[in-house]
Amino acid sequence: MKSLHLPETIFGKEQNISLKNLNVLIGKNGSGKTMVCNHAAISMQGNEKNVYQYPPNFRKVMIDQVIHYRKPLHLKEDGSNLFCVAANMDLKTSEIGYFLNLGLFNKFCHDYLRLELIFKVIENQVVQLRINNYDKNLSESISNGQYKFMCLASILLSKTKNDVVFIENPETGLHPDLLGGIADLLFHAAKTKQIFITTHSDILLSAIGQNLDTANIIICERKDYQIIANCLSPEYIKDFMEHDGCLGQLWTSGQIGGNVF
Repeated sequence: MKSLHLPETIFGKEQNISLKNLNVLIGKNGSGKTMVCNHAAISMQGNEKNVYQYPPNFRKVMIDQVIHYRKPLHLKEDGSNLFCVAANMDLKTSEIGYFLNLGLFNKFCHDYLRLELIFKVIENQVVQLRINNYDKNLSESISNGQYKFMCLASILLSKTKNDVVFIENPETGLHPDLLGGIADLLFHAAKTKQIFITTHSDILLSAIGQNLDTANIIICERKDYQIIANCLSPEYIKDFMEHDGCLGQLWTSGQIGGNVF
């Protein structure tokens, strides 16, 4: 989808915003970021695309019309259903090797989580995921932050193409040093998928700002009864970054809007 129409009946003002493969929505709480994502999901009905959301209960209000909401699944002890848990898909074939580029998944986990993963393979299907030097099962061996990073990686590194992925605040619960890894995952996924994320992290925004040819920055603001969504000009961002610093600084300085004060 190359553009998104925002109707006056929902947003208080008729608007059309341009889209790229990676769309990053920023703004204060209550600015309408999630409403824009929900409307994008609804607009994609009938496009025969796989639509994923993370976390699984990402504002079920309108997105229910596209994604069947169900109680989040639980990770099996052997980790074999990691992708299904992340995507909240109760599939008959739950082996992660069926969905993931295991080489890249292992590399990201090694580079950013410092985890050495062992995949047990039977008849070309991964049936178990363990961490090297740990006797415990995967679900007992990782922290909540590591688990979230692995869930995001499993969705963004899936083998399927032409997917649409919605992620709310990917930075929540993660150490700031991991946000560069999240940006790298987003850029990799944007080669074959269309992605929408909301974020309140200037660190993640700065990392994403390193590739404005792929990323589209959308500022959301609520004015009276209107939700206004504006796409930042890449030329404006690049000019600022050449003289004053990173994209996160541009946002937190209050020069582009989307701030509380």
